[in-house]
Amino acid sequence: VTVTGGPFTYNGQGQAATATAVGIDGVTPVSGTASFTYNGSSSTPVLAGTYAVVATFTPTDPNYSSSTGSGTLVINKATPAFSNLSSPKVNVGTSTVTLSGHIGAGSASPGGDDVAITLNGVTQPVTISSGGNFSTTFNIQGLATGTYPITFAYLGDSTRFNAAGSGYASGTLTVQAAPSIVTSPVSQTVVSGTSVTFPASATGYPAPT
Repeated sequence: VTVTGGPFTYNGQGQAATATAVGIDGVTPVSGTASFTYNGSSSTPVLAGTYAVVATFTPTDPNYSSSTGSGTLVINKATPAFSNLSSPKVNVGTSTVTLSGHIGAGSASPGGDDVAITLNGVTQPVTISSGGNFSTTFNIQGLATGTYPITFAYLGDSTRFNAAGSGYASGTLTVQAAPSIVTSPVSQTVVSGTSVTFPASATGYPAPT
């Protein structure tokens, strides 16, 4: 009896070993069914780790009796990635901003773990939903116009996921101000037929053009 399987990558589903059996010539397959234990349990393993597998093979060929084989099954942690990260733009004087995103590895997400979001030196832990989404609100009352970096950090956990890439991803908050006139044109008197220029300027963020 030969036990095979894996290595697998964590995907939130059970990962099963397989077993094959050959006859006394060491080549001809023997038909039958196999049952398995993983570290002594009959439950198919889900979490990352190394599992000692024992397969009990029951042949349907009457010339053979039951036999066992052993092997190892490995499930590696998945490496998730960030997506749909916020990079909002708000007007100066706005009191709050909502930052959100998604993290996952295929169909699996680190639900129940935290993402640490940092904005303007303030860090908030945010719980990830079962679907991989996360969202939280920051107080930005009093922030001046300008751009402010946002970092999203996920450090991984012990049984399912590695850190996301280098452990963080980034976005930008832009606090903008509407244009306002700082230099108005002034009335002028010129000789008929000559050109005239009316200077004007405005300020705002980003700089208006």
